[in-house]
This record gives sequence, C-alpha cells and structure tokens, in this order.
Amino acid sequence: MAIVKTDRRSIRTRKAIRNAFAQLFSEKGFAAFTISDLTERANINRKTFYNYYPSLKVLAEEITSEITEGFVSLLSEIDFDKPRPDFKAFATKLTTYLHEESELFKNLFSSEHHLSFMNRLTPSLKARAKALLMPRTDAQEDDIDYAIDYSITGFIAVLQSWLKSEHKKSPAEIAAILEGMLNGGFASLMHKN
Repeated sequence: MAIVKTDRRSIRTRKAIRNAFAQLFSEKGFAAFTISDLTERANINRKTFYNYYPSLKVLAEEITSEITEGFVSLLSEIDFDKPRPDFKAFATKLTTYLHEESELFKNLFSSEHHLSFMNRLTPSLKARAKALLMPRTDAQEDDIDYAIDYSITGFIAVLQSWLKSEHKKSPAEIAAILEGMLNGGFASLMHKN
C-alpha cells in the first residue's frame, strides 16, 4: 500500500472514502456496490482510492477494526477491579465518539444491512470484552458470555435508536441512559421525578 500523508487533505479524503463506503453500504449492502460507485460518491478518482486502500474488502476490514479498537480502548479504561466500576466516563466518551462520527455510524448501524456489519464487529468486541472480564470474576464462562451478549446487543440497540432519531437526545443524555443500563439495568430507570 502507498504511504499516505496525514495532512488535512489526506484526512478529508479518508473521511470522504469512509463516509461514501458507509452510505453505499447502507443503501445497497456490501456485496452490491463497486469501487467505481464509491469513488463517484466520494468525488475522487480510482487512483486516489487505491492510494489509500487496495480493495473494498480491506477498507471494510479497516473500518471494522478501527471501530472495534475504539470501543475496546474505551472499555479498557474502565477499572473493573473496583467493586462498582465507573461507567459514566466510558458512556460519555462512547457517545461523544459516535456523535463526532455520526454520519459513518448512522449508516453502518442503522441501515437494513447493518446485520452484516454487526456480524463482523460483534465477535471481536465480545472476545476483547471477555478477555478483560474473565480474569476479574469467578463467574462461569457461559454466564459471562450471556452478560456480554446482552450488554453488546443492548448498547447497539440504544445507539441505533439514537442515531436514527437524528440525536433527539444529547450525547450526555444517551451516556446517562447507557451508564444506568450498566450500573443497574432497568432498575436504574424505575424512579419518578
């Protein structure tokens, strides 16, 4: 792969490619669009695309990997050794990250084709979360698997709803909901003002 400068133009070009990918993925699904479709949508030529990525598959893998690493990096900041981990910072950073990249995430998480993306993302997230949690608990491995599955699918569902709603709630409000889910499940929502 060619060496790519990290100047502002290169950053804008990468973002245009990634957003065009997400838009086309949302509209057609991964298997139904070509590099020509993507370069037209991103308003770049094919050579520019190939300066950054050798194929659509590599682009998809890079996006999935970056998202997974971003989520896992945030997850790894949680001190699970505390009796009651602080999920607020995690939830706030996560929703801020999603808000900043809302075009990309809205298209990847909220399209009718989102399951193929989630099928790429979820196993990686699950494996990394499990690696963080297993050494810190006496729970049985399958119990941890259930808890992780519940947490990941619940988080994704809340984030999808938020992105589809065009951010009716602020990142801080969604972070508070996610924090409540992690700290107390539905019980955290069962109070009257």
